[in-house]
Amino acid sequence: MLIENVEDLRQFLRDEISAIAKASHGTDDLLTETEAAGFLRKRPKTLANWRTQNKGPKYIYDGKILYKYGDLLEFVEQKTINPNGTGNEKQN
Repeated sequence: MLIENVEDLRQFLRDEISAIAKASHGTDDLLTETEAAGFLRKRPKTLANWRTQNKGPKYIYDGKILYKYGDLLEFVEQKTINPNGTGNEKQN
């Protein structure tokens, strides 16, 4: 990748960080609500509110709330907006 400006550098760093994160977690790894909130940089209360509003990432309830790492990545990807109009577009 040729880095010509600050936005190119930011995208490169985001891609590299994402690749490292994917390598350290399998997509089927389960995270607790607190871990998922930390990953999303939200409070656990926000995730709880999203669940009651049928919003947010997919989750598993098996006596406690768990999130698949891959579902969190998918949720973040769906929320990603590319201002250049290439790649992911804003999704409602």
